[in-house]
Amino acid sequence: MSYHGEKYFFNDDMINILCLGIDNEEILGMRNSYNYSVGQADAIFLVSFNRDNKKMIITAIPRDTIVTLHKYQLDGEAAGTEEGQIALQYAYADGREKSCELMKEQVSTLLGGVPIHAYAAINLSAIPVINDAVGGVTVTMDDDYTYLNPDFKKGATIHLMGESALDYMHRRDTSVHGSAIGRITRLVTYMKAFMPQAQKALKEDTRLPFEILDELQDNALTDLDAKTIALFVKDLPGCSLSDEQIYTLDGTIDTSGEYERYYIDEDAVMRWIINNLYKK
Repeated sequence: MSYHGEKYFFNDDMINILCLGIDNEEILGMRNSYNYSVGQADAIFLVSFNRDNKKMIITAIPRDTIVTLHKYQLDGEAAGTEEGQIALQYAYADGREKSCELMKEQVSTLLGGVPIHAYAAINLSAIPVINDAVGGVTVTMDDDYTYLNPDFKKGATIHLMGESALDYMHRRDTSVHGSAIGRITRLVTYMKAFMPQAQKALKEDTRLPFEILDELQDNALTDLDAKTIALFVKDLPGCSLSDEQIYTLDGTIDTSGEYERYYIDEDAVMRWIINNLYKK
């Protein structure tokens, strides 16, 4: 790609996987009884793994980021485009492969055309299963989150198990401006704490990812093949993840309408992508 007159090339040592958290407890692709929706992409992360130096880069995309959405009817026929939050792109398709592919296209376009090699989507029902499979995750509350869970007092150190992991990762007060961005901060805290737990669990049982996927047949979906998953299992124990390797897209929040709208700072976003995923 070209940026400010300079040419950059994608670093072929990188594998980019789009990770999606879907705000639906139903089987993936099943429409709920509340509003007949397959759910929205409530959490959107591009996880990039450098196979050469075993370094992980995580790029968080706010769910309310404004893009040009591609709409589809229930029969799969295209129904035009409209401007809206990127989270809706998942909802505008089948809730399965088509939804994931559309999200891949949206995120790739948003990030300047960066290649995305695979996707992995989970729904709300999958969170406690994955959390508990690595033995739970310990986090310290950086603020008062008792509105999420009575135990989540500021400064409290909590070992998340079962539904408490779901409380911490999913719930938010939608009446508070910027609550979706605030939730990203919690998700990043969780991911940093999850990494050593996952590394330890994989050392003890290299079959664990396959066992989890088998248990989550209805609640998770990925186009990663077994060979690629096995390579990650081999490399993840030596992988690093620090604050400097995690980035939430810079931008501004417009709260003037019924729903928040997030407009990215394209220049800041491109600097992050080029500095971390490309080379001259």
